Amino acid sequence: MPRVNPPPPGNRPSDITFPSGTGPVTDGSGMVPTSGSIPAGSSTLGQYAASGPWFIETQSLDFDYVRVPRGKFAYAETTLSSCDATMFHQSTALQVRVTARYGVEKSYDDYNTSSWVQTQKFEVIAASADASGTVYGSGIGGLGASALGPAGSVLTKQEWYNRRPWQGGDASGNKSMNQVYNYAAMAENWFPAGTSSVVDANFIFGDFNATFITPGEPGALVGTKDPHPAQDYYVYWLTGGYSMSQEQATFIYSTINHVGAYVKGGYALYEALPADLLDKATPIPEYDTNRHDFLP
Repeated sequence: MPRVNPPPPGNRPSDITFPSGTGPVTDGSGMVPTSGSIPAGSSTLGQYAASGPWFIETQSLDFDYVRVPRGKFAYAETTLSSCDATMFHQSTALQVRVTARYGVEKSYDDYNTSSWVQTQKFEVIAASADASGTVYGSGIGGLGASALGPAGSVLTKQEWYNRRPWQGGDASGNKSMNQVYNYAAMAENWFPAGTSSVVDANFIFGDFNATFITPGEPGALVGTKDPHPAQDYYVYWLTGGYSMSQEQATFIYSTINHVGAYVKGGYALYEALPADLLDKATPIPEYDTNRHDFLP
């Protein structure tokens, strides 16, 4: 079982959207097949048959996130009766657990229009406290839509949808990533000495002790034989100790695009248990962040 997880949906605050609002999900006849007879009693839409065949392309992206600290040991004052250690926060960043999908379908359903395009919109489900209960703002009202906060989820509220007439070079199919991470986890083996094993990334998702100081360095809170990040590509860095006043709405947009770029390239995402630390998640080259829409 993981040590820390974002609160389940039933225990999270109400959904929030971006400052400008994502707007309602588009309800257009162009993306919903008609029922009953072919529209207007006609079998064609201009030069296209109402029943296609149609090329229907969709994409979506969801990810859970936890902000984790990165720190450094400064010094210690030691006597025979006490030891006072001083450490400081260098930065914080997000661990993310990503699910994404891209698909193309060939359809012969009847539609009212000869094509339809719908952009991809998002919503944020954020918490104002971390898993230990420490609050970093004045509740969801203070969190607002300009901060991701210490933990939560970003969800596709409206998926990218593109329908047009099927063309000769088109091909149907689906590609997906299912809960992949922007880091890999490992632990040194007790035997044979000097070897390490990959461990489940979910086990240290949001584990502050594992991320604060790299095991083996002075002041590390976990040992090299404990699970800890081996390779990481954390996103949304903020310097020093975290407060929600550091965040801005534009950071949210760029973070979503950053994660989307990882999905497209695959170079910074790992399965929960990769075969080795060079084994990245299979990318989805067709995923396109230009389809992300953060406007009303």
